Amino acid sequence: MKGNKIVCLVWQDKRQVLMLSTYHNGQVQTIQRRTKKGLQDVSEPEMIIEYTKNMGGVDCADHYAASYMFMRKSLKWWHKLFFWLVEVAVVNSYILYQQSDDTENATHLQFRQKQILQLTGDVRNQERPCTG
Repeated sequence: MKGNKIVCLVWQDKRQVLMLSTYHNGQVQTIQRRTKKGLQDVSEPEMIIEYTKNMGGVDCADHYAASYMFMRKSLKWWHKLFFWLVEVAVVNSYILYQQSDDTENATHLQFRQKQILQLTGDVRNQERPCTG
């Protein structure tokens, strides 16, 4: 944190973007954008430029979390929170797994299947005869 000041920024791009920062100030840079007319110079706040440059990791994590979502309908908010936290833990473990040196390049699905097998082991549901 550079100081005790908070900068609030509202910037109109295709939609309104609202950002809060304790690191940036309101400085603007001129960048070039591709449009239908070709390249155009556009003034854009540094805060937005830096966010756009560094947001790839968040998009990747959101993509992984949405891929195999097992969220169930529930009236209880804490059920949704619990399953979301489990999903975030699985995605974070996959990202760490990919960054480790000794990976065998498993896909996200293969990683999840391997995790399920490791958690459940060799347990199988045995058919029980119905009595009655």
